Amino acid sequence: MKCKFEGCTRPVKNKGYCVGHYTQQHRGQQLRPLREYNRTPYKDEEGKVCTKCGEYRTWDLYYNNPRKEGAKHSRCSVCWPRYRNLTT
Repeated sequence: MKCKFEGCTRPVKNKGYCVGHYTQQHRGQQLRPLREYNRTPYKDEEGKVCTKCGEYRTWDLYYNNPRKEGAKHSRCSVCWPRYRNLTT
């Protein structure tokens, strides 16, 4: 069974609505379309998506994370300097 909000194809969870639309109704908000869920992979063998700019970049464009062995930072080397200047 599908959500009773027009155009929503998500499965019903409660009172005829999907989780997102039921939450909107429960909070007393006007029902509106939900954002599309991006099902593209977050990371793979060649690289990952930067959490700041949202661009897919190869692993060589990420700095190593010294807190975790073999791990990389979540921001790419383009976004990382801007982030560091804001936090210092």
